[in-house]
Amino acid sequence: MDIEPTEPATPAGGIGDGPVLDGSVSRENDAGVVVEVATFDRGVLHGPLRQYDEQGHLLHEVEYRGGVLHGLVFSYDASGLVTAETLYAGGVRNGLSTIFNRGRPVMCAEYKAGVLDGDLYTYSDVGEVAAITPFVAGLKHGVATVFRPDGSTLRTTTFADDLPHGPTDDFDEKGRLTRRTLYQAGMKHGPTTEFDAGGKVTSEVQYRADKLVER
Repeated sequence: MDIEPTEPATPAGGIGDGPVLDGSVSRENDAGVVVEVATFDRGVLHGPLRQYDEQGHLLHEVEYRGGVLHGLVFSYDASGLVTAETLYAGGVRNGLSTIFNRGRPVMCAEYKAGVLDGDLYTYSDVGEVAAITPFVAGLKHGVATVFRPDGSTLRTTTFADDLPHGPTDDFDEKGRLTRRTLYQAGMKHGPTTEFDAGGKVTSEVQYRADKLVER
């Protein structure tokens, strides 16, 4: 799934051409259906803008300030359910962004100055948290966690600069560590160790730069 939500289309050329526009201006298709309503302040987009499909169903609700997106942006499906809700500031995503499927959240992320920065949550079909992935300045950085449908932790992976770097740990349904794999800059490097239910080591192999080291 694409991490970034779909942005509304740029207002069509039919709005804003000719004389300087001020106030609310609408555009219709050939069938006379309103497909866009925009707000201008002395020729500059400023205020709410709504975009519709060819049948008149609402697609996007956005806010402009001084010609750029600023405020909450909503996208809708043909049945009127919200598919995305994103906060903008100064023309870029800045704040919480949530993507929905049939009214349920499937992904929620934090943006700063247009890039992912904070925890990204993905959700299961029943609305439970399926994974949490930390981002810093657009890159995975920190400990990411994947959950089972029952909420127990399946795996944790440590990232640095968008690559696995450090331990990746696998757990059983009772939270017991079953395997630990060490990574360095995205490659297996160091021991990969498996454990039994009592925490005893059952096997261990060594990797160097993603290659198995023969003993």
